[in-house]
Amino acid sequence: MSTKKREIKPSKRKTKRLKFSGRNVNKTSDSDENQALAKERNYLLRQIDFLNSIISDTMLKETNKTKVQFVKKRKQLHIYKKTNL
Repeated sequence: MSTKKREIKPSKRKTKRLKFSGRNVNKTSDSDENQALAKERNYLLRQIDFLNSIISDTMLKETNKTKVQFVKKRKQLHIYKKTNL
């Protein structure tokens, strides 16, 4: 039994050391990872804003085009009606 206890004790110590060193390593890498994620998030938000502005501009242009086309069609209808009368 004493040999089993001796075998278990060193493994517990090793895991404690690994966990402790892992925490320190994770703290530094977590902060770096968080900074990288924050930069990527900001970059993606800027891209979304840019694309939304393009979408809104094209929607405004399309509504203006449809108004112009409607007016043109209306004028053509008037011209057609005038020729029939």
